[in-house]
Amino acid sequence: MKAIEKAFEILEVFLKHKSEIGIAELSNLTGLNVSTVHRIASTLIKKGYLRQTRKMGKYSLGLKILEYSEIIRSNHHIREVARPFLEKLCRSVNESANLVIWDGYQVIRAEMIQSNHSLQVFPTSTLLPPHCTGAGKAILAHLPKQELERFLRSNSLDSYTPNTITDPDELRKHLIAVKREGVAFDEEEKELGVRNVAAVIKDSDGNVVAAIGIVGPTIRLTRQKIREFIPIIKSHALEISQALGYEGK
Repeated sequence: MKAIEKAFEILEVFLKHKSEIGIAELSNLTGLNVSTVHRIASTLIKKGYLRQTRKMGKYSLGLKILEYSEIIRSNHHIREVARPFLEKLCRSVNESANLVIWDGYQVIRAEMIQSNHSLQVFPTSTLLPPHCTGAGKAILAHLPKQELERFLRSNSLDSYTPNTITDPDELRKHLIAVKREGVAFDEEEKELGVRNVAAVIKDSDGNVVAAIGIVGPTIRLTRQKIREFIPIIKSHALEISQALGYEGK
């Protein structure tokens, strides 16, 4: 069993049993020897996934787990609020509309409403590379500088097509223009023959939490056509933001 699997074995014990568990009981419940449990638990404590009481020496779930649970609850709420606006956007432009959520580390396609065209663009993945998708670039452009730099340090800008931006400096300059315009385009950067455009969604604190946009084949979603849709996309993104408590414009 790999180390990461053993770590999950330990964490899952706390989902099924009492909140505080000693090392001997953890060993018994997981089938791992005491030294292995101690070694993995020590790493989980350092990372914030477990904590240990000083008096009894028992383990319990750490605050990092609570952070993840808050993210899950928040993402579900955003999806519920955004869905009627997503459906309205799809009807307004008769193109597929999608909602992408930023969880602090990556962009996730949370919802997609398909248009009624016979020629469709079907999603191939739930996780999207932020640097070469409209929604991803819209989100990156509105991140605090420190958070953007953290993303650039920890992620490789992989090439998907000849149009993909793979140089960090070039991407930084591009994102300045994206923020100025208020929307981001994917000009066949993730997939040849596919174009999309997106605008960001903000929460009540003004933080960027998601993006909404449209996607379609380049043969139908021309540059001229997509420019016509920009005000509609922006207005829907603002409506969702306001529904989440955002008071800006």
